[in-house]
Amino acid sequence: MANPEHGPLAKLPRVDRVVQHPGLGAVRHRLGNDAITRLARRAIEQARRAVKGGAPCPELDDVVRDVANAAAASLSARARPVI
Repeated sequence: MANPEHGPLAKLPRVDRVVQHPGLGAVRHRLGNDAITRLARRAIEQARRAVKGGAPCPELDDVVRDVANAAAASLSARARPVI
């Protein structure tokens, strides 16, 4: 039986490493730690599904970029003017 600790899923970044990444400091400040944690969990779950489907395991910076993009989308949705 294969050891799951050495499989590609074991290489996925931990949620806490994604959330505390310096590249997310500004959006973490604006959205809050809870929101960034939810976005990180969602990004890691999407990466997990992709890896199970045969995609290469993303690096920490790739997951952080996905979280930053999701956070930016969330912020832009909040900033729409109401007429």
